[in-house]
Amino acid sequence: MGKWLGIIILVEAILTPLIYAQRIVYIGIEGDKSEFAYTLITATTGSNFSKQKIENDILRLYSSNRYSYVEAVTQEIEGGVKLVYRVVPRCIVREINITGNSAVDKKDIQQKLSLKNGDYLCCYKIWESIKSIKKLYQQKDHPLVEIKPQIFYSPAGTCAVAFKITELKNIYITKIIFTGNKKFSSKQLRKVISSSLRGPMSWLTSSGVFNYKKLLDDKKMLEEFYMDNGYIEVKISNPIVLLSPDRKFVDVVFKIKEGLQYHVGNVTISGDLIFDRLKLIKRLNLREGDVFSRRKLSMDVFTIVEMYKNVGFFFAQVTPVPVIDRENRKVNINFVIKKGKPVFIRYIEIRGNTKTRDKVIRRQLLIREGELFNGKKLRESRERVFALGYFSEVNFRVEGVEGHDNLIDVVIEVKERPTGTASAGIAYSSIDKLVGTVQLQFGNFRGMGQKLTLMAEFGAYKKNYEISFEDPYFLDSSWGMTTSLYNTQRIYTDYTENLSGGSLGISYLLTPYSRFYLTYSYRNVNISTSRKGALTYYNSGKTGSLSSSLVYDTKNNPFDPSKGIYSRLNIEYGSTIIGGDYDYLKSIFSTSFYFTPLWEITFMLHGEIGEGMGLNGERLPFSERFLLGGIYTVRGYDYMTVGPRELVPDVTTSPFYSTSLVNIGGNKELYFNFETLFPIIKEAGLKWVFFFDAGNAYAEEENFLERPLRAGYGFGLRWFSPMGPLRFEWSYPVNPRPGDRTHIFFFFFGTFF
Repeated sequence: MGKWLGIIILVEAILTPLIYAQRIVYIGIEGDKSEFAYTLITATTGSNFSKQKIENDILRLYSSNRYSYVEAVTQEIEGGVKLVYRVVPRCIVREINITGNSAVDKKDIQQKLSLKNGDYLCCYKIWESIKSIKKLYQQKDHPLVEIKPQIFYSPAGTCAVAFKITELKNIYITKIIFTGNKKFSSKQLRKVISSSLRGPMSWLTSSGVFNYKKLLDDKKMLEEFYMDNGYIEVKISNPIVLLSPDRKFVDVVFKIKEGLQYHVGNVTISGDLIFDRLKLIKRLNLREGDVFSRRKLSMDVFTIVEMYKNVGFFFAQVTPVPVIDRENRKVNINFVIKKGKPVFIRYIEIRGNTKTRDKVIRRQLLIREGELFNGKKLRESRERVFALGYFSEVNFRVEGVEGHDNLIDVVIEVKERPTGTASAGIAYSSIDKLVGTVQLQFGNFRGMGQKLTLMAEFGAYKKNYEISFEDPYFLDSSWGMTTSLYNTQRIYTDYTENLSGGSLGISYLLTPYSRFYLTYSYRNVNISTSRKGALTYYNSGKTGSLSSSLVYDTKNNPFDPSKGIYSRLNIEYGSTIIGGDYDYLKSIFSTSFYFTPLWEITFMLHGEIGEGMGLNGERLPFSERFLLGGIYTVRGYDYMTVGPRELVPDVTTSPFYSTSLVNIGGNKELYFNFETLFPIIKEAGLKWVFFFDAGNAYAEEENFLERPLRAGYGFGLRWFSPMGPLRFEWSYPVNPRPGDRTHIFFFFFGTFF
């Protein structure tokens, strides 16, 4: 408008001497050979001269965006006035380039540009395009961007326009400021959001890095926090970002209007009731007089819907109708239920199982075609399929059936994961040291849910050869069968043990989560030692035993469980009647609890108790006795060093020290493990672990807990890597005996066994 005003003043100055001219006798255009300008001017030859009309013509020519400069020049000639419009045409845009963009696709940017190829160059359109690009970056959660336009002219009257984009990256947050918060301190609110400030380790952990999308999520988290604390009318602005002059740091501001706090008033339920009203109300989290919580309200809706889904009403709807009593600052809530029709399952379709047979998946399902829909059974079915360990992803989707409001189809989509490995490599543990490994393992043999393992291990302290096979659903029945053969040699501090044998067993599925096992085992045990006095305890021989086991397993993942229970009761009877040299009875009960109450932090509590006894006046053979210590039982102590010890003659020592303490094992054991696991990189399966263990083994003449439990604690890393599991654990004894180490580092690396 400023340019237009200047041109109009110029026109007025030029035309003033001719103000009294009566007629325009000539009109011309200089600077544009096309007829376009003539279509815009309203002055005509033969008409009376009008200053206002000429001013309007200049404005009209400018408004066409086709000319960068316009002026009107008049000259008095015979018979009247000669009027000439001098114009400077704008260049035509022949090319638009976009550079520097990585966070936003170039095609998306081009669609938002006001300036297009073939347009006349217009500064207004350039600035509008810049505003559109910035808005697009804002929508893509990347607001910190600089855009500089560049224009390249050519002699032909065309030009190229470039938008040079600079995406500001690696910017750190130095301050997070809350304004308007009165009920909750800024310190409390910072704990609610996920964004953090720059710290000394930000270069390594990326903490404090500016991420606008995360800040928008933080806004939602703050709103939810206030809503869960009764502030139902809270208003929180989008995060305001203040960039430092050097463009390396930002301050973030959240403006908050808290409003008033509300409590729960009357809670009622109406509509299609199939349960007792009081029973439903007792299941709710919201109680009259409590501080109102939107999260609890959502949970209550979910609870009622699930109760209806569990009895077949899949399309049940629950609508909470809140009535706000501002005078008393209460929220009265009425849950309105529409149950719909009972829904039955028509078809169950399985997709994505390129290797695993359909029947392997279907036998894990608790839902059946033709049955009334049950939401609880659907969720448990998904967990059971995932717990097989054959799939990296398991999704259950429910689809309606066109024309039938009482039928649904269940679609199961799975993504196969590798379950078979053929590997040759080196494994290392602090127990067995360096061990070469050759292994063929099929966790889902032939896609039928069978397990086949062939393994060979060889090292300085351990040699092991093993073959095993398990079919948990033999001939597609509820019966299972297992068999194994092995030959093992292990060298311990006090003795060398050679084992060879095998087992043959059957099992039966009692319930979806419990199975009974009956197994016959035979093994030949040969123990040698240089300490002759220890041979009284280190007895060799054959053992033939029959064991029965009851297993209850609800773990949600066989490799890395986060919830569920695993319990096992095993009773073993060894006898000379079934091929052994010893008569004994032995029982062991173990149980593990997994739970993840918050923030993906998993807790594991494990306990095991066992007792054995020799029959017919015999001593329980050494191979069946209990010795604790090491990475699998009580950490903080060396492998198999926790338990009874005896002083025995040692012919290898000097005459001055003719006896040594040896570990003889107990006929009773009791130990506990408690672990807390924190994810470090969830996608990679990398976790921190903190643990506390306690346990001991007791001899025949001792009672449980007659000697105190030996305890240990520590921390470590666990990684389910593509090569196999890795465990790094540093452990420390709480109550060591003389000769015990003050700390022990356990390291295990190898394939999944």
